[in-house]
Amino acid sequence: PLTGQVNLQFGTGTITNTTTSYPAPYGNYWWGARQQNIYRANEVLGACLSPGANTITTIAWDVTNVNASQPLANFVILMGQTLQTDASSWVGGLTTVFSAATYTPSLGWNTHVLTTPFAWDGVSNIVVETCSQNSTYTTNCSFNQTATSFVSTRLFRQDAVATCANAGVTSTHSQRANTRFDFSSGSILPTQYQANQTNLS
Repeated sequence: PLTGQVNLQFGTGTITNTTTSYPAPYGNYWWGARQQNIYRANEVLGACLSPGANTITTIAWDVTNVNASQPLANFVILMGQTLQTDASSWVGGLTTVFSAATYTPSLGWNTHVLTTPFAWDGVSNIVVETCSQNSTYTTNCSFNQTATSFVSTRLFRQDAVATCANAGVTSTHSQRANTRFDFSSGSILPTQYQANQTNLS
């Protein structure tokens, strides 16, 4: 297997959200927005990443239009692992892996280098939460997104403070912004083989 830094992309769709609609990891149509996404383990393994402990060092989202979005205040990314297979309820006990007093999105792939790299156990589903809290609203950034066969996004948004601690839900979606993870110390099967092939050499 190949080892080292492995970049995996989840979703290649071209669905885009509007300036007022979600999902949107960088959302400011309301003052604050909390969003959780589920990435199933079989999506990672289906990309040929081998089972076992692998560390996620960066996460990125593809912005197609910044629109009139203002810088996001108190922007955080949290991650965790769960046996929950969809975003039908909030997953608790997550770890903050990135935070910024303000974050200004840009056109194209926005890559966040995690200040606390995330160790994936190779078995559980991965949860990624984003949240920001402004005191005024403008618009959401637009993203390339992909439909999923399960509820992959859970959202709460409000024109008020304390959004990130709020366990309410505004909507759920079987759609997710295209996402990239960088895995380090991982391994990936050579592309000329298939995992279900009987006589691998």
